[in-house]
Amino acid sequence: MKRISRKLISVLIMAGLLLNLTGCRIVLAVRDKETIVLQEKVDDLTGGLGTGLGSAGANAVEEEKLSGNLTMQVFTNESGMHSEAWTNVVTAFEEATGVSVTLLMGSQVNTQYSAAWLAGEAPADIVWIAGNGIADEEMEQSGMFYDLADFLDTATIYGTDAKIRDKVNMKVVEEREGAVYKIPLMNSTQGMWYDRRMIESAPENFEEFKAVSAELAAKGIAGMTYPGMYADYNVWALIMPAVAAYGEEFFLEVAQGKPEAFQDARFKAVMTRYKEYCDAGYLLKGSTSADHTTSQLNWLNGKAGFITNGLWLEAEMSDYIPSGFQMTFCASPLIEKDQKPTLVVHANNLAVSSKTKNLDNALAFLRFIYRDDVQLEYMSKYSYLSALTSLDYEDAELTDVARDTLDYFNSDEVDVINCNVSWSSLLNNTFKQVVNDVSSGTMTVDEACDLLTADAKR
Repeated sequence: MKRISRKLISVLIMAGLLLNLTGCRIVLAVRDKETIVLQEKVDDLTGGLGTGLGSAGANAVEEEKLSGNLTMQVFTNESGMHSEAWTNVVTAFEEATGVSVTLLMGSQVNTQYSAAWLAGEAPADIVWIAGNGIADEEMEQSGMFYDLADFLDTATIYGTDAKIRDKVNMKVVEEREGAVYKIPLMNSTQGMWYDRRMIESAPENFEEFKAVSAELAAKGIAGMTYPGMYADYNVWALIMPAVAAYGEEFFLEVAQGKPEAFQDARFKAVMTRYKEYCDAGYLLKGSTSADHTTSQLNWLNGKAGFITNGLWLEAEMSDYIPSGFQMTFCASPLIEKDQKPTLVVHANNLAVSSKTKNLDNALAFLRFIYRDDVQLEYMSKYSYLSALTSLDYEDAELTDVARDTLDYFNSDEVDVINCNVSWSSLLNNTFKQVVNDVSSGTMTVDEACDLLTADAKR
């Protein structure tokens, strides 16, 4: 499959050219916050989707043609892989429905349109809630998102008679007083990554994690690194999966931000293990102030054995992975010997603007994303998990890393807990502060738990 050239797009952005070609309308958000309109012949550049329908065992249904427009705000990274998924899917959607789609797309798109959303405007009919600069909590609280609860009760996957509710993992869908404002395009999880050339097998508990890190330290290699500027990587890749290993009930108490959960002996035990690891000197120096690119490059260059990250890591760093590097994923090892490695699954969501004038088209796109071929297209470019509870990926165009990760996720080596709650910005920021302060040795476990408890009570 052909790919859009990153160099070509960069040249067009720098030159400010306007291409009058056919196909979906793509507006690229660039670093200087200027935009370029590219009307590209997407089929010639990226190819189309397959012909597979929505879900196994479903009957095909002929859909009525639609008309009109649809605008979507889509954060994509700079590798080009994510953009390719969106242009492919949008092209297939346009051909299937007759709707004309405009993609507001790029690495700065959330920042560019944030002020408009917060001012009560609606730059797009659908927004992909991903990447930096997306104020989805404030957008939801101010009534900018359409309630999808009734839609989910009856909607079918586009082109089939299969109900979305029967095929999608609804355990990750968050409800607020009966309302549903976001639904998953894909699902994801976070954990630990390592190079299998350096580390033969993943540590399955804290004692093994310390032992491997000690061996690395003897060779002058740090045990792990993380992006301290985004310390929630450690929260959701290392700490919360270790909390989840105590069971779903306790995990949800912590995830819901219940004040007493942060004083629980189990939560303190996880934080104590984390502090012990940091105090032993296994963290790469500078981790607490590193951005995500710096930390990832340090890891890829062999300065640390492990890094906390999500399933997007390979696609994001594809241009920088050294030859022969064997990128491998595992669950958090911050657990006791008698516990099973656990992964926390959360949704990567789409939301519909409550002010959209293209509601039928927007809902049609939401139905379209749950087709098998559409899910596989996104998975092949993002390396995420499907939003469906079951999907055969045997013949999917996946990298070896993505396929190995999916096999690991679906194996009996790990337990899986679904998360359908989200913290407030206050508690999230406090947790990030706590992680860095504990990492640097300036905060005790009791102080960390007291601070989290205090903010949870607000």
